[in-house]
Amino acid sequence: MSILQGTVYKLLFLFLCLIFLSSCMTSYMLEEGDYTEEVSSFLVTEDGRRMVIIGNDYHYVFKIDNNLHKILMSKNRKFVRPNFWGFKVDVDNRITGNYRLFVKPETRERAEWFVAAGFSELANRKGNESELHFTGGIKGIRYRAIEEIPAKYKFNKTYEINITEEDGGMETVTKKLFSPVTATADGVLVIGGFALFVSFYMLMAFTGNCDNPDMC
Repeated sequence: MSILQGTVYKLLFLFLCLIFLSSCMTSYMLEEGDYTEEVSSFLVTEDGRRMVIIGNDYHYVFKIDNNLHKILMSKNRKFVRPNFWGFKVDVDNRITGNYRLFVKPETRERAEWFVAAGFSELANRKGNESELHFTGGIKGIRYRAIEEIPAKYKFNKTYEINITEEDGGMETVTKKLFSPVTATADGVLVIGGFALFVSFYMLMAFTGNCDNPDMC
């Protein structure tokens, strides 16, 4: 083997090593980790189109799709048992989650309303009953909390939500966004020009608990 060939092989070997190390570093930087957010409030805009989860460190702003909006704004909402799960945040602070809504319609009229809203039949575990369900997803943005919200918007205690975060290292740190939730001079929380209201129903949906049973 000539000196030139030996040099070429060494450079090729070093090049392959660099590619391997780079791949390992990329995988390491994008590892996922779970964290728990201490939530003090669930808020909904007056038009029912956006939901805001208020945490200690972050505010999570979600858009409510048309199907979920129709259900949440209906008087039939009180018959629905909601369940939210699987929240994940990527390196661009985009958060996604899943939800499933259950209802056991007691009248034919109510059943027709839910079917028209997109619900379908789900066999009960016991096999002798049936219920309707609707499954969907929600998307939003995670923002860094920059100010304390007024006490009148907080629940009596905090609740925990588990979130999986894609770790982008310094890239994630530099992409922290500041919350668009602000308080007016008279202490009203707003976002994008819309006032925010406490939603005990969404508290029950996410945690299974409710500070005020008359409001859930």
